[in-house]
Amino acid sequence: MQNVALCLGIGLALSSTVAGQDLVAVTWSGNALSIDPATAAVTTLGSTGFQYHNAMAKSSNGTLYASVTDISTEPVVDDDIVRINPSTGVGTFVVETDIGGIRCMAFGPGDVLYAVTNPTLMTPTNDLYRINLTTGKATLIGNTGHRMQGLAYGKGKLYGWEIGTTGTGEGLVTVDTLTAAVTDVNPAVSGTIAVQTLAFDSCNKLYACGSGLWEVNTGTGVQTQIGSATGQDIRGIESTLTVSVASAEIVRLGVPPNPLAFLPGVTSGPVTGFTWDPVVNHATFVPGATLDFMGVSATPLNLPSGIGTVLCAPPAPFLTFTSAPGVPFAVAIPADCSLAGAGLCSQAGSVDPLSGFRLANALDIIVGTF
Repeated sequence: MQNVALCLGIGLALSSTVAGQDLVAVTWSGNALSIDPATAAVTTLGSTGFQYHNAMAKSSNGTLYASVTDISTEPVVDDDIVRINPSTGVGTFVVETDIGGIRCMAFGPGDVLYAVTNPTLMTPTNDLYRINLTTGKATLIGNTGHRMQGLAYGKGKLYGWEIGTTGTGEGLVTVDTLTAAVTDVNPAVSGTIAVQTLAFDSCNKLYACGSGLWEVNTGTGVQTQIGSATGQDIRGIESTLTVSVASAEIVRLGVPPNPLAFLPGVTSGPVTGFTWDPVVNHATFVPGATLDFMGVSATPLNLPSGIGTVLCAPPAPFLTFTSAPGVPFAVAIPADCSLAGAGLCSQAGSVDPLSGFRLANALDIIVGTF
């Protein structure tokens, strides 16, 4: 897989720079924090007015919620859910649930609120629930069979952080929202109790937080530390910035027209945090091809040539990608909000031993967040 980050750097000049993107966190003791996602620098917003927060989640309209653990009993029962003001950190009571020991929460599609509970440390249950925020009633989905400390929904999946029974476990996992079954993203990469919470930003970057702040690769489970959060017992975190840009792949044939053979992404368009996989269709275009190639640049062009109309301007900055005939290209788009809205030109072609190089159409793309 090739990473298009270098070429997308071109697009930065064409897109709006995202500034001031903060993460809001809550601590066990009841403080709300602002965390810089680039440096992990922590600023205290103030007291939430509640204690014993253990999870956080953000709804589709940007509302932040946190759990409040009732520690007066063992096992813990009837945790509360409060709403958190992202500017002041002040909490407002929303509802009392009928479950206790909420360890992690996340909103999924349709604003379904998922939570994993562990009401007693001695005999952890690790059950996955759906919570009704109007009534507080929780519906059991199933037992995860794993000790979970974080949930986050993104890229079409519910991700969790598994810490095992000793504080070191599988790390990044996916959780089936219908059965509660857990799958390890990468058995070769473990995770520790240093991570207490997970959150996606709107550009599909996954953060892990606890005693520090990490970026987590959803494909490999590898954590890259951004910084530490010394002295902070962080239990929940969410991104407050919302960037919403639709991705686009616009066919351009040129004048004179090239064959329409370069098709949009098979599984994903040019979306931040995803792999863009356009493909060359050889049904009628160079059926005897031995190689497909693609060029990506910042500037469209229309230059007739002996191999077809050149539709993207070389030379540098210009990236080339190759694949076997009819096999989708694999172009990793960084999970970087500053790339949202960037416009680029891509054009593909094929190599045939008899006819040489032939050019197909262009796809003028816009990098989006969905």
